[in-house]
Order: sequence, then C-alpha cells, then structure tokens
Amino acid sequence: MNLLDAIGFIDWAMAREGDWIFPEPHRHSDPSKHASQLLNRRMVAAGAKGASIETVHSLRGDGIDELREADIQPRAARLQSGHAMGSLHDAYVRRSLSRKDAIAIATRSFPKEIDWSVFENLDFDALVRGRRSGKSGKES
Repeated sequence: MNLLDAIGFIDWAMAREGDWIFPEPHRHSDPSKHASQLLNRRMVAAGAKGASIETVHSLRGDGIDELREADIQPRAARLQSGHAMGSLHDAYVRRSLSRKDAIAIATRSFPKEIDWSVFENLDFDALVRGRRSGKSGKES
C-alpha cells in the first residue's frame, strides 16, 4: 500500500505552490527544533507517555530502525529522519535523497501492526493553516 497516495497527500502536495509543504516551522530560526517541540506537545496532549522530548526522539528512532530493517541505506535513513549527516564528507555531498533511495523509501511496506486508517480523510489545507490552541488558550 502506498499510504501517502491512498490518503491523497501526494496529489495535495503536488498541487501546492511555494517552497515548503508545511511552511510554519520555517518561520522560526531553528525549523527542526520548532517542529520537534510542536510535535512533542501535540503527541503528549494526545496521550503519548514519557517526557515530552523523548516522544519524538523515540518515534524517530523507531522510524530509523524500520528503515534499517527495510535495507534502506544509512545515509538515506539519516536524511529521511531529519538527522544531521554522519560525517564531514557526507555534509559536503548531495543533501537530498537520490532517486534510487527515494523510490526505495516510497515503496517499502508499512508495519501491519499500525492502524493507518487514522490518516484517512485528513484536511491537509487545514493542517497547514491550523494553529491549534492548547488548554491554556496559548497558541501552540
């Protein structure tokens, strides 16, 4: 199953204009830190257990393990998971996935133990626009 295609994300992303699919994190001086903090807050609010910083790192670690098990090259796994490149040499070469790596990642099987139906019928435009308020009324 190609989950991103099945839920309409590919068509939606291809129709978007602009540089970033999700521009909000790029409005901050450290986009990855901002995105990680935001995701952590939302995961904890949704019931994720553990210290807030541990939730995203645990999820990322699980994703890297899954990529390794799918025989995705380590460099591609680092790029896909948003990690810094492993060596100084890696930092100077291509900073995007190769066509071969992108195809390997896009066509791998998803774990069957996860209920992927939670991603059906998402309103991607609302996700991009949305800045939800937390319990305190403070924007997240």
